[in-house]
Amino acid sequence: MFLRALAMTVAIETAVLWGLTRFTKGVFSQGEPAPKTGRVLAIGVLCSSATLPYLWFILPAWTHNPNVLMAIGEPAVTSVEAGIMMLALPAKPARALALSFACNLISFLAGRIWFSV
Repeated sequence: MFLRALAMTVAIETAVLWGLTRFTKGVFSQGEPAPKTGRVLAIGVLCSSATLPYLWFILPAWTHNPNVLMAIGEPAVTSVEAGIMMLALPAKPARALALSFACNLISFLAGRIWFSV
């Protein structure tokens, strides 16, 4: 089940990141042009692959309460991914946080729909 969730998360978050970096203005530091597609795709894969195991395996070792997992896990993951995006894209801090939030929100909602079917 984890591998299915990972594949879905990587696909959704990477597609959202790519779309947002291509179709929004002011994402990058100092007006730099958008990074090449390969770089954006690699960063999308890195972000999801680095953080999803935390949500599935590390955080649940401390609590099994789903509300606590969501309240701690999602903001932590969003923050870590924003940090990666700030450094690797490079995106302005506020934009990196917005990109990360959008990627995580869409993949979270898709996961809720997918796993409830």
